[in-house]
Amino acid sequence: AGVQLAAAHALGEMSSLDAYAVRALLERLEGDVDRSVEHQMMFALGRANQTAPLREALRDARKSALQRRALVILDQLPGSPLAAAEVVPLLESRDSALASAAASVASKHKDWMPFVTRNFSSRLKESNFPTDSLLLLESAVTPLLAEPSVRGIISGLGSSSVT
Repeated sequence: AGVQLAAAHALGEMSSLDAYAVRALLERLEGDVDRSVEHQMMFALGRANQTAPLREALRDARKSALQRRALVILDQLPGSPLAAAEVVPLLESRDSALASAAASVASKHKDWMPFVTRNFSSRLKESNFPTDSLLLLESAVTPLLAEPSVRGIISGLGSSSVT
C-alpha cells in the first residue's frame, strides 16, 4: 500500500497523464483499494481531467466499485460533465455504495429533481419497492425540499402505504 500511495501521489503531482497512466489507475480502482491509496488515485485522475475514460468507467455496470469512484471524480471536476440521465439510473443499483453515491450527487443538482422524483415515483408503485430505497430518496431530495417535484413526492408518501 505504501508503494501504491507514493506512486499515486507522484501521478497526482504531474501536470498531465497519458492514456496508459489513466488506464492503469482506473484498472486499480476496479477492486479493493486501501482508502488512502484510493483517495490519492482519485485525486490524480481528477487532476488529469480526462472525462472520456471516466465516463466509460461510469457506464461499466460490471464494476460497481469503479463506477462509484468514477462518479465521484466526475462530480468533483470543475463544471462537472455529469447529466441526470447518467446518474439517476444508478439510484437503482444493487450496489448500495454506488446507489448512495448517486443519491449524494443528485442532491446537488436542483435541475435534476424532476428526473429523480419521477424515478422514485414510478418505483414506489411497484409492490416490491425496497424500503432501503426510501433512505436513498431522503438523501437525494432533502437538500432541495423547496422544489415542487420534491414537495409532490413527499406529499404522496404521506398518503401511501409504503412503510
